[in-house]
Amino acid sequence: MDEKELYGSPVTVETFLDIPRAPVRSQKSSLFTFVKKKDCWLLALATIFTVLASLVPAAVTILLSKVFDKLQQFAKNDYSSASDFIKDVEWFCFGVIFVGLGSTLFSWLGLALFLVVGERQQKRCRTQVLECLLGKELEWFDKTSDLNSNLIQINRCIEEYRSGVSECLEMFIKSVTTIISLLVLSFYYSWRMTLLVLATIPVIVLVTGIWGFFIGVHTNHENSHCANAIKVTEWNLLSYFWVKLSGAQSLEKQNIATALKLASQSFMKIKLFMSINTGIIKFLALTMFIQSFWYGSFLVRHNLNSSGDVISCFYSCLNVSRVFSNVSTQLVGLKTAKESLRKVFDTIEWSRQSYYPGFEPKHDIKGEIRISGVSFRYPTRKEWGLADVTLAIPPSSMMFIVGRSGSGKSTLASLLLGLYEFRGKITIDDYDVSRLDTSWLATQITLVHQQCTLFDGTIRENLTLASKGPVSSRSLQRALQLSSLDQFIDTLPNGLETKLGSGEDAVSLSGGQKQRLAIARAVLRDTPILIMDESLSAIDYTQRMLILERIRKWRRDRQVIVLTHEYSEINDNDHVVVMDGGRVVEQDTKINLLKKESKFAQLQFQKVVPENPFEQQEEETEQETTFTALNDIESQETKKISPLQLFYQLWRTQKLSWILMYVSGNLLTVANSSMTPLFSFFLSKLIVGIVHIGGSVSDGYLRKWAVVLIAIALLDGFTLFASKYILNKCSETVVDQLKQKAFSKILRQPATWFQRVQPSQISSLLINDTRDLRTVISDLPSQILAIIALALVAMVWSLIVCWNLALVGFSFAPLFVIFSMLFSMLLQKYEDAYKQSTDKVEAVVHECVVGMKTVICLNLRDYFQIKFNCNMDLVTAAGKKRAIIISLAISIQNIVIYLSQGVMLYYGIKLVSKKSITLVQMMQVITLIMFSTGYISSLLSSSPSLNKGLAAFGKLSSLLQLPNNDQEFSGSVTPKLSSSKSVFRFQNVQFSYPNSNTNVLSNFNISFMPNQISCLVGKSGCGKSTVLSLLLRLYPVQGGVLRVAGTDISQINMDAFKSMVSVVTQEHYFFDGTIEENLKYNLEKPVTTEQIYSVLELVDLATFVRELPDKLDTRIGGSSNLLISGGQLQRLCIARALIRSPKILVLDECTSHLDPENTQNIAHVLQRLKSHVTIIIISHQKELMQVSDWIAYMEDGIVKEKGSYAQLMNKKSLFYQLIN
Repeated sequence: MDEKELYGSPVTVETFLDIPRAPVRSQKSSLFTFVKKKDCWLLALATIFTVLASLVPAAVTILLSKVFDKLQQFAKNDYSSASDFIKDVEWFCFGVIFVGLGSTLFSWLGLALFLVVGERQQKRCRTQVLECLLGKELEWFDKTSDLNSNLIQINRCIEEYRSGVSECLEMFIKSVTTIISLLVLSFYYSWRMTLLVLATIPVIVLVTGIWGFFIGVHTNHENSHCANAIKVTEWNLLSYFWVKLSGAQSLEKQNIATALKLASQSFMKIKLFMSINTGIIKFLALTMFIQSFWYGSFLVRHNLNSSGDVISCFYSCLNVSRVFSNVSTQLVGLKTAKESLRKVFDTIEWSRQSYYPGFEPKHDIKGEIRISGVSFRYPTRKEWGLADVTLAIPPSSMMFIVGRSGSGKSTLASLLLGLYEFRGKITIDDYDVSRLDTSWLATQITLVHQQCTLFDGTIRENLTLASKGPVSSRSLQRALQLSSLDQFIDTLPNGLETKLGSGEDAVSLSGGQKQRLAIARAVLRDTPILIMDESLSAIDYTQRMLILERIRKWRRDRQVIVLTHEYSEINDNDHVVVMDGGRVVEQDTKINLLKKESKFAQLQFQKVVPENPFEQQEEETEQETTFTALNDIESQETKKISPLQLFYQLWRTQKLSWILMYVSGNLLTVANSSMTPLFSFFLSKLIVGIVHIGGSVSDGYLRKWAVVLIAIALLDGFTLFASKYILNKCSETVVDQLKQKAFSKILRQPATWFQRVQPSQISSLLINDTRDLRTVISDLPSQILAIIALALVAMVWSLIVCWNLALVGFSFAPLFVIFSMLFSMLLQKYEDAYKQSTDKVEAVVHECVVGMKTVICLNLRDYFQIKFNCNMDLVTAAGKKRAIIISLAISIQNIVIYLSQGVMLYYGIKLVSKKSITLVQMMQVITLIMFSTGYISSLLSSSPSLNKGLAAFGKLSSLLQLPNNDQEFSGSVTPKLSSSKSVFRFQNVQFSYPNSNTNVLSNFNISFMPNQISCLVGKSGCGKSTVLSLLLRLYPVQGGVLRVAGTDISQINMDAFKSMVSVVTQEHYFFDGTIEENLKYNLEKPVTTEQIYSVLELVDLATFVRELPDKLDTRIGGSSNLLISGGQLQRLCIARALIRSPKILVLDECTSHLDPENTQNIAHVLQRLKSHVTIIIISHQKELMQVSDWIAYMEDGIVKEKGSYAQLMNKKSLFYQLIN
């Protein structure tokens, strides 16, 4: 596109649509969505090795056919001696061993390559998820709710997809190839018998398809309910302060219980259908080769096939039945992987329209901005946020844009950065903004928000991550000095290398410190245009004016746009733009606007007092110099939990009914495992009907044992279904209890605990990781019992039948145990390393999405892409190690199985040739031991999820063992307020924050009388917000006494007390729900729609809400808060407090984001309320001070002055000096 095309023409909807577009990119949830050409050779090799490994059962069947043919010849005396017979068959026996060695090699290579392929697919999936999110417009994030909880769901879905396209796909290919090879072999030996087997397969496929459909439906339901549970968990972790202030712990327990109950119901339906499907498939698979055997005996008796042919076909059918019983599980795994990938696509709306990058000028802009007829509205609103705005901003100037909350100031700043589509035209240096590349535009404009977003990393990294190139120490020091951050940095032990965020050795910054860091970051970027959107609001007056003056000097020849409510920041000759209702109503210098009857003059005279030197977030300032190491949840869970510890803790906490059900489920598992040796024993009886050694058998003999086998198959299928369903029911019940107990523990932790953990990790632990814990509880004891029972039955039975052959088989047990233990240890080591690496990748994506507006505004897409790629490389490296080691550990067990099978077969035939044992005895012992070994091997192969489950319980137990914060919840006295005694009374109260030796309050004395407006003022760190925290018992009083209505606060029932109190904090706390749901949060009394609108009328929000498309049903919270201005959110907070009809109203900087007109309105509302409400205020605004009955000036943790506003001003002492 030529540069001259970017000039002149206004942008309309029609011209905007003419911008060249890339074709729509639509993704389908195919398992091979992310497979590329370079993967084909790897996939081909993996398939080849897997196919070769899957041919092993067919090869063993051929060898066994040869052995039984030789046995038949030996029975007919075709050999001159037994030694000739042994020499003839020994190579076939040893051939089984060599085939086993080949199986180990091919299985290892095949599984390892499939695991590597799976790693590639999940890497591309994660990469494209991030790229897709980074490529979306900010509008998409505004409209998308539950994004944080959905990210956790996406992480689980990607892991399920990886598992599906690697080990599950490998097992499925191996199973299908094995079935095909065995069926081909069966056709070769006996096509008649094989056709009979195939007749059952359509029934099995139909059964699997029917139950698979229901499983898929309820899997989607479970995912949805789990997302709701994650949303509840994250709300409580992120907004813990508001939950505590509202006394909403009981409500939140109900919310999580409801979400978990619905998820549990869906999960149990899934397990019901899976158990039914597994049981039916097991029965059909067993009966499939029983009927084929019946027909096989007929073929032998009528000389249509030899006994060797029938035995070969028989063993093929036997292996087909074994494989078929696993295919249903593998199909469910593949379907789950496909559904998980579809969930990923649906969540991030993968199919999207994308645009080519816009135009990038070759030089920096100067800053001449022209806004012509610009109109804009947010996608979820009916009203216009901006209406026909026309404005010119000259370069190298400092302009202030003021106006009421919601007047469109921040919206205008967003449009200058090209964050949204709009009507009209905006040009910068005559370049059309809508056609400029948004990433390039972000390098020219720095927007500093009121709420500063910081990312995990050091202070140095957060300062320099948005800079264009390397930052010198001199530039860094200059930025720290300009933002007044240098002194604070000097107090930190690690200085600029101090870590922010969560984790070990990380610190938490106050609101003012965050804003100063954002200013320093802007200084280092040094872009042509700087936009400050209330970016100094959390800094006290003195520091704010000092920083602003430094900015004036620094930006003397460059563009600065300041969006503010504080007119004291504006000099007389500064150019001011006044906005109202999305329009520019007037503009001129401040001095000229004050000379005439202007809108600005009205606002200015409503707010005569300049902003006070009071910190807006006092709580944070009081703790600025004290910080503690923040340890995330991972660092707390280092202890290992053994299976015995797990089940001991569960056993002693469960009811008798659960114990009885759990025991019955395990007994059914033992019964089901005993079906295997029982089946193999009676199976050996049928072999006599095919291999006639010592005479033929009657039809009645065959009929009897066939009926017995069918009965055993029926019992096998039923006990398998019943045991799996009952144990899954038990595990889901106890895991659900553990989740709710852990959640209750979380709610009872002090505020300092929440600062030490990462919400996404806790949410993932409670909802995702506990899935593996369910597997441990349902499978581990049953598997151990099954292994023990099976081993004992096989051992005793085989010793009774033929002790010498049995001992040969048992001699391989130590080798099998060694390999199994090695497998378990390697698995745990490499699974843990792999999980840690994926956690880091998921954390990068999470912090990127949470701070997406900052990412876009600071042009940090490449930064996060590089950070993601570096962590993704670690995942790839860990994944490759895991693939090689785990696949080797799994495959090497085949050596033991085939070695023991070959040796036992050789020794057994030798005993038969010597007539020491019969053929029936030999087959009984071999089938008993081999069936048992195969079953035990399949049980041990599930240990990955067992190790993951134990690790999850280790973390969960750390939550369960957290000490209760009793001081916050103890007490039984319900306070009785009266007009004759104080509501609150502090008597010589002492208090200091944890890890601090400095008293915030020292011998503090004050009384708050009923039906009065009391106002606390003072410098930053004087203890104002600490007083409010003690009033609500967020911290215990450390000395002296605090009384509520005459009763020591430690004896007060806080639930009853908090039902009388409404609190408005400076920070806005809204969960992802409708306006009505948020306003009625934890409200016990019924409230009508008319009552809600009447309260909204008091705060001047009724018209705004009525004009929203969904009115009170409009969703707020999460990303939806981006669509509502800070002032509107603050007024909603006040409305929420008033709806509760409190007896006590506590307001902490409740009007800090409001314009003068709305502040005056709130002051009048408070005046009308005080006749029946006790009101306590922390404020720096004159309007609220003037309506207060008395003001307490605090300094050094004590009250220095007290009186009405007029009295303190007339006194001309400390309060007067502070104001002036």
